[in-house]
Amino acid sequence: MDTYAVSRNKSSDTTFIQLARSGHILNKSYCNFKDSKYGRMKYFILLCICLINFKTVSGTHIIGGSMSYSYLGNNMYSIRLEVLRDCASAGANFDNPASIGIFDKDGNLVLQKFVTHSAIEPVSINPNSVCIFPPNVCVEKTHYEFSVTLPFIEGGYSVSYQRCCRSNIIVNLENPEENGMTLYTHINVDQPNNSPLFVEEFPFAVFVNTPFLYEAYAIDPDGDSLAYELAAPFLGGDTINIIPQPPLPPPYATYVFKSPYSVDNMLGGDYPLTIDPITGEMTAIPPTTGVFQLSYAVKEYRNGEHIGTYYREFAFVSTYQAPPNLNFDISGSVVLNDSMSLDAGKVQIFQWDITTDSLHLYEEKEIGPDPSYSFEDVPAGVFYIKAIVDSTSVYYDTYLPTYYNGVCFWYNATNINQCDTSRDFRDIHLFHVDSLDGIHILDGVVNFAGHTNLPVPGLNLLLANSNGDPIQARTTDDDGYFKFEHLPEGTYKLFADLINSGIDNTHAPQIDLVANSTISAWLYNDSLSLQVPVNVFDRLAKEAILFNLYPNPVSDKFTIEMKYPEDKSVRFELLDVNGHILYSGSLTTNKAEQISASYLSAGVYFIKIENDGMYEFFKVVKE
Repeated sequence: MDTYAVSRNKSSDTTFIQLARSGHILNKSYCNFKDSKYGRMKYFILLCICLINFKTVSGTHIIGGSMSYSYLGNNMYSIRLEVLRDCASAGANFDNPASIGIFDKDGNLVLQKFVTHSAIEPVSINPNSVCIFPPNVCVEKTHYEFSVTLPFIEGGYSVSYQRCCRSNIIVNLENPEENGMTLYTHINVDQPNNSPLFVEEFPFAVFVNTPFLYEAYAIDPDGDSLAYELAAPFLGGDTINIIPQPPLPPPYATYVFKSPYSVDNMLGGDYPLTIDPITGEMTAIPPTTGVFQLSYAVKEYRNGEHIGTYYREFAFVSTYQAPPNLNFDISGSVVLNDSMSLDAGKVQIFQWDITTDSLHLYEEKEIGPDPSYSFEDVPAGVFYIKAIVDSTSVYYDTYLPTYYNGVCFWYNATNINQCDTSRDFRDIHLFHVDSLDGIHILDGVVNFAGHTNLPVPGLNLLLANSNGDPIQARTTDDDGYFKFEHLPEGTYKLFADLINSGIDNTHAPQIDLVANSTISAWLYNDSLSLQVPVNVFDRLAKEAILFNLYPNPVSDKFTIEMKYPEDKSVRFELLDVNGHILYSGSLTTNKAEQISASYLSAGVYFIKIENDGMYEFFKVVKE
């Protein structure tokens, strides 16, 4: 039951009104009667006005936030709450202090903290952007932070903050102006842990009918694995219980989305909002203008065990259609070690098409001693930028082709769009590698799979060491030819970066280099595979080892045998085009080995034979 308590301070002529529920204070309001003389009826009327104003203070202003924590040692944690509000509404300002509740696994209140907020920061569109907030949209943010000791208890702790109400301009939730939000996190005290850190600022606006792409990923300080999924925002507080003090305990109910919106389609339309469960990349094409509530969860895993889930939500503005003449510019510099200028190279800009989930080269520009670049009059959309060092540059072998922001492969690149609020600089810091001092050369040709006479031109190849660290880059010419130089003896991996390909570099071909070597490779949709291995059994050829494989192509079974004048045994493996081992065994002199192929899908496979650290490959075709 809600109760109002009214009292008057005669010395200051101030009336104090307090709203409580079950003994807990929910809100307070003040009315000043100073320097006025009122009769009972006038006082009662003014008191009613105060009560009306009291209800108005609840307002409609909350639009998002998150809660996180870090472990300080000795059972002490630092809790951080971030809250965003619509400052164009008539709602109350940020709570100061905010009431934060800490609960055990059974929902019992362990501790209530009252925390003051930090400085209030306006959130605005980048002034260099062409995006404009719709009328009456204004965003502010602040955070609350405190430290607390949480000794071990079974089931850990839940930390919660609740506040009504949300902005009434949110279009995809039922009755947002009558319901608030719950921001909370669960702390598993079984082991020291830090919650993931969200990297990018919220994307507050994009043009309607324009591809929207947002890197919603987080970084885990402990190196734990993270998985992402869309989630409905939590309810918390209403027009009666505006500021639950203390907050109510978990579990928390979730919002009902207003039709036709849902968790699986928070923005509506034919290209709904999705989030990549591995990378945290959000994509969509908003079909209508409006302000939408977006929310997602990040699940944390350690050694395969789920140890925590963290929630983040924000309001997202889909604003007016971009006029044809309202394009934008992308500019920046290509930077070497933060000081040197690139003497020769080029910068490419790729445009992303959500309808086909593909990139295409939008424009390319040469750069010279002045390492700055600029692309003008770029249309609304999502773009990726890449810098490439020219082969004539003195930095050719010590700086690799690099995407903004500092990665070598397109699938790790950071996107840029015209409504970007978080990135003011477009500088590309080239990926630096050490110069090599070896004497060996590794060259070869890349052909499309199954077409030895159809080369792959313009394929970006990166040679990596045995740890998978890129050390040199080359691009195939019109004949598919490439050449790596100055290589020491050792083990290498061959990576490929091809726009729009599904190449999986985790299964890159491995090359054992002991002398100058020439290889041939096949390019598949999802992999790069060696056709002829390095050092094709020079030693075995001298030993006159002969291998036979038949029939080929194969439908059911095939036979492999080794001919040699002396007793000998070698290892062999059956591999798919991604390098996965499907079968392994050994061959002995003059003894045939029969292998079943009935379980294989139609396609290309390889037999890999190893002898004294050297390898030979045979292609097997399954019909």
